[in-house]
Amino acid sequence: MAVVAVLKAKQTDEQWIKQFDKNTRFCIISDHYNVDPVGWPTPGKFLKQKTPLAEQLMLEFPNVTFLTSTWHNGLDKLDNVHLYLSALLYFHTFLKQENFHPCKDKQLHNCNLLGGKTRINRTLAGHWFAKNYDLNELLYQWKQNNDLKQVHQIIKDSNYYNNKHITNKLFLADNFDYSKKKIEHTNNHDRFVKYFLPNIYNKSILSIVLETAGIELSNSIAEKSLYSFAGHGLAFFTGTYQIDNTLERIGFQTFRNIFNYEHLNSTDRYALTIMGLENNKHIISSKQKLLDLQNDNQLAIRHNFDVACRSDHLINYFKQQNKIFKECIKYNDQGPINVYELGIENTNNKFLSGKVMPDFVDMI
Repeated sequence: MAVVAVLKAKQTDEQWIKQFDKNTRFCIISDHYNVDPVGWPTPGKFLKQKTPLAEQLMLEFPNVTFLTSTWHNGLDKLDNVHLYLSALLYFHTFLKQENFHPCKDKQLHNCNLLGGKTRINRTLAGHWFAKNYDLNELLYQWKQNNDLKQVHQIIKDSNYYNNKHITNKLFLADNFDYSKKKIEHTNNHDRFVKYFLPNIYNKSILSIVLETAGIELSNSIAEKSLYSFAGHGLAFFTGTYQIDNTLERIGFQTFRNIFNYEHLNSTDRYALTIMGLENNKHIISSKQKLLDLQNDNQLAIRHNFDVACRSDHLINYFKQQNKIFKECIKYNDQGPINVYELGIENTNNKFLSGKVMPDFVDMI
């Protein structure tokens, strides 16, 4: 059996379990768990599940050191489990190499919203904005989140649901066609620098951040949060369980002095997204409030930009985890652990400059 277990999102439960025996010393979970993001075909099963399989394995094998990018506060009690945001570190390294300086336009939209591929938080948020927001004040790039049927069980089980919040007839339509924007074959980093920064972040005050989240109660922080900070603006987080705590522990400021984050501790998956938007609607809908808050919070905005793009803070924060990861590489017998296995989207493994993206282990 493997000394290093590598649990991938597209593997089955059986493929996960069979990687463990008395010889297993390390386990890497660098993407979300192996459950469909909306729990298909049995969302009710996962809504009732107390302990996901990955966390059952953490409990069953206390002598195995786990490096995981999927987190919630309850994992703090397990000494063998360590937060390790490999995707965040990967893109952070490239941001540090870029000499870019965000510059806000004189005329700004209130908010920006980015979402691709179906997720519970994106589908719910897209429908809420379509029904409750002035879309002239929202810059968004969106796809595959236009049908409430895929989150029907989430809505049905919610004690917070109100038909005033959303309707199936109003949603954000797909509007992001990579091919038309000449970024069809680019990676996330180039997409940020060449398109999202000048066309989205520089033209808006507040980023509504919907990190990739599944049906489990957890958070996994990667480029969506990182880019909102690199965009040098305010950021508000919704739809991702306890993401505020995880961001703060690794050194970012979440503007808790501005926003009500009560929703991020809700176990109601509907409220986790919609309560956040409802509770903060008076802020995110007011341009004057947002402009004033942007001006009053420049120190926090600059701090987040520096952590995301300039300083060595994140590398230093994950120094011990990086050492463990390099130890894993020495014992890994399942083939190379490359950027694909770290759950990082990368269409052609090259930047627009033609440079080949290096292996993650060479960057830490």
